[in-house]
Amino acid sequence: MSAAHVRPLGDPLDFVREHPELFLLPGALPLEFKMAFQLMFDATVRGAAPVILDRWHSWILIGSQKDWLTSETTKSDKELFAKVVAFPEAGQNACRHEIVVNVFASDVAVIRRSGITVIKGTTELSSLKEYVEANFANGTVVAFRVEGGQPAAL
Repeated sequence: MSAAHVRPLGDPLDFVREHPELFLLPGALPLEFKMAFQLMFDATVRGAAPVILDRWHSWILIGSQKDWLTSETTKSDKELFAKVVAFPEAGQNACRHEIVVNVFASDVAVIRRSGITVIKGTTELSSLKEYVEANFANGTVVAFRVEGGQPAAL
């Protein structure tokens, strides 16, 4: 394929929003479970096992002692969640799923011992940070919630 046949994606967030079938697991699982499982897969492939799935109120939390978010191709968490990032470790044409969470969740935050990075949504996260500090020690946690309140039981 020549360069003349390659078309730019435009805004990556819009592309994911317009083509969810390319990025989300198929089937009838609730959206927040699909995103949680995909983040857990990404973290595991990047060597972060064990990976913990938890829920606190309406928040879904994916955490590990290893920081699996660090990327050679992105400069910050905000950039990682805003672009399609190739994921060759997971197979041909695979991409990481942080952008999927950014597109379909109403609130997204990355929590580390060093602080919180709000990717999207609410900025009042002191209670959530306290919960994470008490239950995830010194790890990295991606916390997100989907519009509509309390997710289905884990």
